[in-house]
Amino acid sequence: GFYNYRLRLYDHLLRHHPMVNGPQPDAYRPLSLAQYRAMPKWRQLWERFIRSANPLAWCAYAMAARLMKSETFPKKTMPAEVRREAWAYAALMFAYVGLLLGIVAVLSRFLPAAVAVNAFFMLGVPFLAFQANQAIVVYLQHTDPRIPWFAEGAERTLDPGDEQLSVHVKMPRWISYFFHHMFCHAAHHVCPSVPCYRLYDAQARLDELLQGESVVIPFRAGALLDVFARCKLYDYEGHRWLDFQGNATSPQLVPRTHAAMPPRKASGRFAPVPVGVNGGC
Repeated sequence: GFYNYRLRLYDHLLRHHPMVNGPQPDAYRPLSLAQYRAMPKWRQLWERFIRSANPLAWCAYAMAARLMKSETFPKKTMPAEVRREAWAYAALMFAYVGLLLGIVAVLSRFLPAAVAVNAFFMLGVPFLAFQANQAIVVYLQHTDPRIPWFAEGAERTLDPGDEQLSVHVKMPRWISYFFHHMFCHAAHHVCPSVPCYRLYDAQARLDELLQGESVVIPFRAGALLDVFARCKLYDYEGHRWLDFQGNATSPQLVPRTHAAMPPRKASGRFAPVPVGVNGGC
């Protein structure tokens, strides 16, 4: 993929994995109703657009909210070592783009119209298609009416395990293969060391061990569209998904007594599950 590898490591391994579904900024993190209503009209329209079942919306989100915002240039708030390495990777990204455009220019004999057309179809279209693909994958990995998200607070110490904060979009193996099994996401969170080519079997074993507690979405249009229809905003106090009018579209996902309970131990229902694939974790 076209992104800053150092920033991906920082964002994915050091921020996303330790605190799945918040409270830190993350891909497709849902707004609260209060946040949504406080926004100007144009920003509300943008939010409605990017959370729609529209490939153009996925592409726009990936470009504006991911690639340009967090996957190209480092931020001042990042550690100095991360920023230094990330700038080097950013330079490599643009050198790569320059090389590709140079090759297209040579093949087009430096004719401006030919360069523009060939660059669009040879580079632009595949790039935009990849961005849309990445966005829908990331969206479905942690978005479902059965999955909670979290704001700042003590409740985060007793959330369900990663295996129940991540989605398994269940599809035939041959289809999953073309996505590098990225929709077998719960297994990835339980054991990140499992390589992509073993995730399908790892997810099947995890589903078996969880005995029906996995968050599984069948790879059908109706099931996927239901997720898009119901997961618009999130009530971080009541732990329910909402529509843009503030109506609840899911049951309460975290008990209100949650914060008063003792911290989750590394055993029991939500303990890390040994996958038993490729030697386990």
